[in-house]
Amino acid sequence: MIVILPLAVFATCLIGTLFIMNKYENIFMYPINTILVDLIGKNQAFLIPAEPTRAEHREEPLYYKIEFAKIFEKGLQMDLSKLMAYFIKKSNVNFDRMIGIESKKALDQPSLEKYSFVPILSAMMRKPYAIIVEVPEQSQFICEGEIEEGETVIIIDDVLTTGESIFGVTEYLRKQYKNIKVTYAFAFVVRYPYDEGGFDEAKKRLAKYGIELRAIIDNIDLVKKLYEKKYVTLEQLKYISNDKDLKGSPIFIG
Repeated sequence: MIVILPLAVFATCLIGTLFIMNKYENIFMYPINTILVDLIGKNQAFLIPAEPTRAEHREEPLYYKIEFAKIFEKGLQMDLSKLMAYFIKKSNVNFDRMIGIESKKALDQPSLEKYSFVPILSAMMRKPYAIIVEVPEQSQFICEGEIEEGETVIIIDDVLTTGESIFGVTEYLRKQYKNIKVTYAFAFVVRYPYDEGGFDEAKKRLAKYGIELRAIIDNIDLVKKLYEKKYVTLEQLKYISNDKDLKGSPIFIG
């Protein structure tokens, strides 16, 4: 009986560990950028509009959009959040709170985003969160949630296009909360003009604000992998190569 009990405990722990690894840690089997590409590609989250569209903080038209709402619509918000949770943990970053960003046309209107993975991420990582709502047209910010003075916070975004939202949120936080430290910004995708330095330049710009940028993938690698995996056709690749983000890049088709 004395021998059997430790063996039973060991077996129970082993089974529990294997179950967790099988259910949650399969994310480690493949490069996380490849997993993200498949989530975007399989769920039609990489949109190519018939006509170029506009985006906040940017004058140049967009020939493609990345809409994580499509992934949420398929009920895969846990997969997406789990991916970012792993990415943050792998980065070995210490912080007290995570900050999400949402945009509205006016403070009394609903969010322009149709999803928010930050609350899920907060629960997964057992860290508190707050949402900073931005009204770009009015240069306004408002905090939804609690933030304490002196905290170390990280900013979570889905797609970094120009970095202006992160700059604005950082300035707002530093003005509103004494001794707050904004140390890192995490994003799934960075889409920064290739001919202006791409991902490296985006990191340099944020570094001037004292923020280190971490992203799972940049626009060049994303588009390249989407094409290689046949989520994007040759004709579509030629079309989106007109986007300022991609001009002059290795994926350009003349």
